[in-house]
Amino acid sequence: MEEVQRSSEITTDAKAAAKEATEIGKATMKMIRDMKLVSQQNQANAMPTYANVLARGGLAASMHNPQNQKASPVQTLREIIINIRDPVTIANIRMMSPRSLKSHVDLAIEQSSNEHIENIKVVSSNQLKSGDLSIKTATTADMVALRQFAEDWEQRIGNGATVRIPT
Repeated sequence: MEEVQRSSEITTDAKAAAKEATEIGKATMKMIRDMKLVSQQNQANAMPTYANVLARGGLAASMHNPQNQKASPVQTLREIIINIRDPVTIANIRMMSPRSLKSHVDLAIEQSSNEHIENIKVVSSNQLKSGDLSIKTATTADMVALRQFAEDWEQRIGNGATVRIPT
């Protein structure tokens, strides 16, 4: 008889525990739904951040997207790409501000002592993700002269720097 009573108590306790677990699960699900609802309401009212828009896979029409822009044909006609293979040079150039990078390139050209290019000033210079440099000149003639006499100034940019000749 004791065994039956004990078994009955265990069954009752198990049912109570299962009922409590079910109630906890329901309460947890209700809290999750409430949090999602509040989160959605807050997002609907707030201006989306750049990170939020990117996470959703798009950009708002009012936001600038540099990836969609292509260089104009005129810009590519005045551009020189300098391949840099030395990791130390890449790191040193990466630490330069855009203004000091342009000055560095101008100084390398100036110090070449080549009368054809020593007075050429670049319009802009940027470091690409690959570590290479993109240099833009004021005119196509300047670009041609810099490519023609590249061996006179490219090594002054840094170790392992070579002007890429387009094919």
